[in-house]
Amino acid sequence: MNVGRLLTATEVRSAQRYWHVVQNDEALRIYPKQYTHKVVGIVWSTMAQFGTWFGNAGYLPYGIQLLPLTSISEQRDNLQWVNEMYDPLSRACGKDFKCTLDGWSFLSLAMLATVGHRDTAMVSLNELPAEAYESAGGNGHSKTNTLWYIATRPKVGKPVKMTEYDIRGQGEKRPAPSFVLTDCYRPGTCTDEVLDKSAGKYTCRERMQFLIDDLHNSQWGACATVAGIEFPNECGHCDPSLEDGKTQHANKTDTGPDGEPDFDNDSKMCPPCSKEQCSSDLNRCPASEHVFVCTEGSNTGGCSGHPWPTDQGNCNACCEMTECYKWKDEEAGKVGLDFDLSHCPPCEKSICYGNLNQCPIHDAPFLCMEGTSIGGCSSVPWDVTSVGADCASCCQVTIDC
Repeated sequence: MNVGRLLTATEVRSAQRYWHVVQNDEALRIYPKQYTHKVVGIVWSTMAQFGTWFGNAGYLPYGIQLLPLTSISEQRDNLQWVNEMYDPLSRACGKDFKCTLDGWSFLSLAMLATVGHRDTAMVSLNELPAEAYESAGGNGHSKTNTLWYIATRPKVGKPVKMTEYDIRGQGEKRPAPSFVLTDCYRPGTCTDEVLDKSAGKYTCRERMQFLIDDLHNSQWGACATVAGIEFPNECGHCDPSLEDGKTQHANKTDTGPDGEPDFDNDSKMCPPCSKEQCSSDLNRCPASEHVFVCTEGSNTGGCSGHPWPTDQGNCNACCEMTECYKWKDEEAGKVGLDFDLSHCPPCEKSICYGNLNQCPIHDAPFLCMEGTSIGGCSSVPWDVTSVGADCASCCQVTIDC
């Protein structure tokens, strides 16, 4: 029992010390003042990053540090810290309805109850769709568990002021989830003409209706996905995440030849990285189909599978690293030109995709297939002709392997 208490105490203490950032108490601050966030998502050896490995939405770093909600959470989440982090968490979650669809919003509601608004949190929790508990953020939790947590929050003498995103009734800014497609919460711009506009093989309306009926997305989520992400040029006037009177990433001068808004795309938000950037310390992101690295701001060097939002203060500029891998492939194609490859021919497909091949083709593409060094990777062809050599046969892992 004492060992369990010790382990629990060290976990709670380390969470409060390194992951929960209290800005209003100098005695508790360990990060530079330039780090203005209330939580840390990733701690590197010499860097604290506001982000996660699976996304850069503002609610994710908070959510990953709040999971799971259990009886020890009350000890882990110091009220002084919760009072500071509630506002940015609520706003980040309220501005992006994926926070609700992906099951992260119940954590925001738990913090709403913690800072003194249990009744409002209870009402909002009952609005969440059942699918929220089966998504990335909600999986492993339940409505029962969340109701218990909200109902058992200690009474607060001086509740923190609610953000506009948590207000219900008159003056509410974020509506409760709806599963009927009407006007995407933009009656002034999301007309029948826009909804019935072709977006590829199907219309905007048909695509949104499919997400609602078949994938159980809410109206907000379906509209935001189709109009805000997949087909902004065709359906953009139905994007519920936009403020009234604005169009996505467009201003008075951002118009196309037809006079319609020229919606930004990934290449404008995060252009391809230059060769200089690819060769710098920025190039430390894991390879993937699309990888975006922050090049300026508090999250410099951070990696994401989505373009960094450059208007939230965390990252002021970014670039996409796809070209970096193409250049590395070109360099990899030159490997071996200066060597005698007669004893290390290109690997057969069965070797390329077999368990033996773990070689990084850009750095050590020569694979030992037989001998004491079997499975070993080398930057130069293995010596397979000498008596007593460590490798008896080898092959080269090429970029078209």
